[in-house]
Amino acid sequence: MKTKIFQIRSILLIVLFSFAACEEDDPNPTPNPELPPVEVVMQNSAFSGIVKDAAGNFIPGVNVTTGTESAMTNSAGLFSFDKIGTVNNRSVLKFTKDGYFTVTRSEIKQSESSIEVVMHPKGNSNISVSTNFSAGTAKTLAVQGMKVTIPASSLIRADGSVYTGNVNADMLYLDPNNENFTTMMPGGDMQAARTDNTSATLISYGMVEVSLADDNGNLLQLKTGSESEITYPIPAGMENNPPATIPLWFFDEERGLWIEEGTATLKGNVYVGHVTHFSWHNLDVPAERVTIKGKVTDCNGDPVPNVKVTVDQTYDKTDANGNYQVYVPANTPVTVTVLSKDYNNYVPEMTVPVSGKPGGATVTENLQLPCLPYITGKVINSCEKLVAAYVWMEYVSNGKQYKTTPVWTNADGSFKFYAPNSTGSAKIWVETIDGDKISKSIQLTGNDVNVTGLEICSNNEEGLITIIPEGRNPVTVPVPEAVPTIILDKDVLAYNSNVTLSFTGYEASVKTYNKGALLVKAGDGSLFSGENIQIEIVEESGSAMKIRVSGNGSYVDAGTYERITASVNGIFDVIVSMKMTFSVNVTDWATLSLPATIPAMYTPIDMVASVESIDEGVYKMLYYKDRNSTDYSNLKSKIADAGYAVGTEEQTEDDITAITYRLNDCLIILMYSDKGIEGADDESYKLVVYIWTNYNTNSKNKRK
Repeated sequence: MKTKIFQIRSILLIVLFSFAACEEDDPNPTPNPELPPVEVVMQNSAFSGIVKDAAGNFIPGVNVTTGTESAMTNSAGLFSFDKIGTVNNRSVLKFTKDGYFTVTRSEIKQSESSIEVVMHPKGNSNISVSTNFSAGTAKTLAVQGMKVTIPASSLIRADGSVYTGNVNADMLYLDPNNENFTTMMPGGDMQAARTDNTSATLISYGMVEVSLADDNGNLLQLKTGSESEITYPIPAGMENNPPATIPLWFFDEERGLWIEEGTATLKGNVYVGHVTHFSWHNLDVPAERVTIKGKVTDCNGDPVPNVKVTVDQTYDKTDANGNYQVYVPANTPVTVTVLSKDYNNYVPEMTVPVSGKPGGATVTENLQLPCLPYITGKVINSCEKLVAAYVWMEYVSNGKQYKTTPVWTNADGSFKFYAPNSTGSAKIWVETIDGDKISKSIQLTGNDVNVTGLEICSNNEEGLITIIPEGRNPVTVPVPEAVPTIILDKDVLAYNSNVTLSFTGYEASVKTYNKGALLVKAGDGSLFSGENIQIEIVEESGSAMKIRVSGNGSYVDAGTYERITASVNGIFDVIVSMKMTFSVNVTDWATLSLPATIPAMYTPIDMVASVESIDEGVYKMLYYKDRNSTDYSNLKSKIADAGYAVGTEEQTEDDITAITYRLNDCLIILMYSDKGIEGADDESYKLVVYIWTNYNTNSKNKRK
């Protein structure tokens, strides 16, 4: 009964769309005349990262957006996605936080990726300047020899009107010699588009961002016809034989690419150019692309995962197998290295020089790092069966404080990560998904250290499902939005692209069910499935529910198709988009509780489906088995005699004839087929009446 009901609902929707189309047209958007439209495509990807400041401190509360998805970094600066927004197969992510310069990162889309982002606070520092001035006067922003001049009376608001008030200006300059250059700059892989639409890989002589706003934070721009003079100092180490001119590029945040725009000319020991708008601007020499890839292992030949491999002005983090891949300019010597600070301050640094190669070439450079001591331990969650937590260590080396990159605990709460090959005090930190945190002081000995006594009480974070495959790191699946849910009598089905949950025996007074079926899709396409999942309704308010799931099942790895025993725990919101109840052999018309304006129809009614729908309001569907075309015609006359006007003229599709009537808030649709209309079980119904009592009052039915 409960599956075939949707065939007739689809027919109803066709009629309703036709009816609504007569009421309002859908305007066509005007395309951007200057650039081709940007099409954002959401793609599956296990994408994660960490956000820090220049001192290595984690930055919590950073809003990370990609396409239609968003996430917030936790107190360890961590974030993750299972879907990312891509433009021309390039992933694009934007990082924003009040008081910090915005960062946009992009790269060629991968099925799995991890990045590190460094954000710089606004204000005056050795690489940034913040000031204010009157829009009616000229102003020059300067730091480290980088200068940007804003002409007097040259600024406009977003609506094009001239701005004359106070201007708040922020400028950030990135010298290629900055130790955080690769993690602070926009983009990340130095990929660009030239004026002839050919691609290039860039060698930067410096980057600058300028942001101007009024006192309310509304951004300002240069008006048409105005230009800003921009002066770049020549970075140390790049003074020999500087080119007479170098192209200027701006960063297109929607496409995640540097776009060629203008030229800067060498004047003495600086380059001077002009720009017509404010954003990130880059002084770069373009070249064809060379691929450098390889594998990072330790002294035992084991892969070193999640370590940053720096190749001059770009970097990549190794995957689970220790592999990395970057793109560099053709005919340009570069150095491949794992910096000491990125591998627990090991010495000496592993560095491999690579001579310049022609465009299109691929170079393989494997790196072997020394073996470091391990920090091991086990976290016990006294409040839940699952332990889903990050663990990291803080320590001091050569008078400077460091934090290791956080790692996930395993299914049993155990963890393992590299420690520096040094002695001294250190502190282990544990933070669960929902933000609970503990710490413990330890002593580094230069050898392996096992940490004990790490016990925490934590429940799973809302909006997240955690899967712990046996012998592997946890897999998290965000559920940021309420999952659409249908209740058909006592059967509950909740489903979206990542989660499918079903259970039976639903009663409003019952809060726990032990025989649920759960299917969860991770970002890389791996699947968890379980047949005896416990479902607990934590909260219920109207059509909204908060549901906790827990239990055991199996996990199928998308890459190897290996099936692994796994546990699951999660809490997320669902929204009951439709609730249907069924009655059979209804003999009393009054029991339907319909408005008096709706004329009484045939009884008995073989089946009545009463529907509460978020999208379509409250309505009833009346099913008749043994009725003929005369009965259909008689009902048309009865409805017309009751004062109803024809909304959509009679039409026939797939042997089903339908007509729509309307009076005030009431909508009635009649459908008839002498061949039968599938509506429930395997039976056929020839006459169906759809009665909608609140068409006007349900704003979602305006169907624009």
